[in-house]
This record gives sequence, C-alpha cells and structure tokens, in this order.
Amino acid sequence: MMYYINVLYFFSFLGFCLESNVYKINNSNRHSGIFYGPITMVYGFGILAIVLLKKYFLDKLQCHKFLKLFITFLTCWITLTIIEWLGGNILYQLFHINMWNYTKKPFNCGKYICLELSLIWGFLGTIYLYCAKDFFDKIISLIPQKLTIAILIINLIDTLLVFINKLP
Repeated sequence: MMYYINVLYFFSFLGFCLESNVYKINNSNRHSGIFYGPITMVYGFGILAIVLLKKYFLDKLQCHKFLKLFITFLTCWITLTIIEWLGGNILYQLFHINMWNYTKKPFNCGKYICLELSLIWGFLGTIYLYCAKDFFDKIISLIPQKLTIAILIINLIDTLLVFINKLP
C-alpha cells in the first residue's frame, strides 16, 4: 500500500515541477494544480492508474510483443485521457476552476481533452511502463514509511484547506 501512496505523491510532485517550469518558460502567471503544496494530483493519479493496469491487466496479456506494445499504448492513451477529462470536470464542478482549456486546440473534445495531448499521454505512459518504471521504482523504494505518512497527513490538511478556502 505504501508503494502506491508513494507513486501517487511522487508523480504528483514531479507533475507539479514539470508544469511549473513550463509556466515559467512561457512567462505565465499560472499555478500548477489547486493545492497549496507542490503537487498536481492528476499526474499522480495517471501514473498510479497505469501502474495498476500494468499489474492487473497488461502483465497478464499473452500475445506478440508488438501487439502487447500497441495494447499498452491504447490502454495508456485511453486511461490517461479519461483521468484528464475527469480531473478537469471535477475541478470545475467543485471549484468552478478551469485548470486547463483545450477549446482552441485542433481535435479537441470540449475543454479538457484534445487528440494531440491524448496521444502524447499515451506515448509517455507507454515509455514510462517500458523504459522508466524500474528506475522510478528504485527511487520510490527509498522513501521511508514515516516520510510517506507525514506527506499523507500534510496532503490531507492541504486538501481540507482547499475545501475550506476554495469552494464557492
């Protein structure tokens, strides 16, 4: 269980760092995520979902390597697109905030998903599962249990503060 909590928060932190740097490069005053702390949960939930799908679905596939690679890509593409769509809709429904808006992008499906980024998520998810997961698992295994519990408690407090201060 601690592994999955660490995956969630580790990649939520990395996602926050990624988006924050993109915003700085683009000279944007935007902020990554809704939390006060340095996490953007959509990234953590995305990686967590594909890690679980790998364990319970993809690892059990008995097929040609190329077909398995293609199924992995489709699984990542669809899963991460659904998570992005859910994340955008949940944030809007709860807080009336649009953290991202793809209506100006070609092949968009409303505000929260577009074909261009969905394909990128599918590609990056596949690269993660095939090339980077073992590396990141080694890093995640080094996180002490006490630190995991502390991060969980801090995030629960952060979540409570978000609901108190940001609900309309």
